[in-house]
Amino acid sequence: MKKSILILALILSNFSFSQTAIEYYNSAVNKGKELDYQGSLEDYNKSINLDNTDKDAFYGRAWTKAEIGDHQGAIQDYNAVIKFDPSHVDAFYARGLSKKATEDVKGALADFTKVIELNPSYTNAYYYRALMKEILKDFSGAISDFDKAIELDKNDALNYFYRGYLKENQKDYKGALSDYSKALEINPQYDAAFYNRAVTKGYLLDYKGAIEDYNKSLELNPEDGYAYYGRGYAKEKLGDKNGACIDFNLALGLGYAKAQDAVTNCR
Repeated sequence: MKKSILILALILSNFSFSQTAIEYYNSAVNKGKELDYQGSLEDYNKSINLDNTDKDAFYGRAWTKAEIGDHQGAIQDYNAVIKFDPSHVDAFYARGLSKKATEDVKGALADFTKVIELNPSYTNAYYYRALMKEILKDFSGAISDFDKAIELDKNDALNYFYRGYLKENQKDYKGALSDYSKALEINPQYDAAFYNRAVTKGYLLDYKGAIEDYNKSLELNPEDGYAYYGRGYAKEKLGDKNGACIDFNLALGLGYAKAQDAVTNCR
């Protein structure tokens, strides 16, 4: 009889243990939704202390740590998730983001590559792997990844914008112009795309077109000293010295120090 009572007590104890870990986990999730990251983190800690085999709790705690800027702590928890489940694609992706945040470019690249290996349709992994390749000066590889990202999602202006940026740096100005135009077709309020397209038009000696894009860029972001300087340069090329000098002074007033020489030449 005593033995039966003891067994029953152990069963009830284990049941209570399991329920308590789940309750802390659910509480952590709810607090995270309410942006109470510190409270969420405390509940994840309690859940994991009670059940250190729950990969979902480690994943949730990792995500929460990343949200508050503790990327090294997040990486450690993502490591635990991947140890439990070596095919956890979201853990590889999120760990890649945290490695990117800690400037571990090669580590991030490896994680995004693993994501693509596990799920070849994971669009954002191509985007971030492209960014890592660009940092490592693998420009053709970065463009290839943006090609794939665009193939998977033709309505993301960012992919066109960054592919255009890479093409511009490779002196493929017509290709860059096409990509910036596509980005603007998707998002007509994309001031950086207007600015970059204006710069590209300048490389192609289309100064009138460049001025039109600088105008639009400045409508959307009137505090951009770079755009005033670029527009001033285009005006100067078209013989509008007075207009150019006005823009150079505006650029300098907004803190664009390189405009100083141009302003001096206006006097």
